[in-house]
Amino acid sequence: MYNLEYYKSLEYRVIIEKDSFEEENWYIAYAHELGKKACYGEGDTPQEALDSFLEVKDEFINMLFDLGKKIPEPDPNIDYEGCNGSISLRTTPQTHAYLLREAKRAGTSLNLFLNNLILLNLNQSLTDEIFKKIALLESKLDKHHRYAEMKKISYEKAADQIITEVDQYADATEYWLANKLVTSTI
Repeated sequence: MYNLEYYKSLEYRVIIEKDSFEEENWYIAYAHELGKKACYGEGDTPQEALDSFLEVKDEFINMLFDLGKKIPEPDPNIDYEGCNGSISLRTTPQTHAYLLREAKRAGTSLNLFLNNLILLNLNQSLTDEIFKKIALLESKLDKHHRYAEMKKISYEKAADQIITEVDQYADATEYWLANKLVTSTI
């Protein structure tokens, strides 16, 4: 772990965006690594937003450092300089022919076909992560739902209080659901 001055001296790629609500306009400045919602600056001008971000960034880094939390460093792999959208790709003649044939079947150019393949693959990875998170949330909700079914919650207006008690039939109901017999007629 480095010292506090090291982290405060890091140079993040700052993004400045214009925002508005009900005819009121302002600018926000943030760095992806620090989180758009966690560490950002605001101002009436882009410069004010940037100045605000630089102050907030130092406070944010101080807080993370004091709490012993990991401080995200700027991503050295993201360097847009020199990126013009042109990529040279070497492949086998068979793969080239296959890709060209599939692009023609799709009714598009090879460049557009390859670009779409790349984006679909990247989006699929993101989609897989989203579905994993949804499955985790569903399991947590199922667990919470089973717990909530074991409770009886009522509101007693005269006493102005919420009464929570264990459902005496919850265990029996859960046992029955887990072990119920399915009968069918022939």
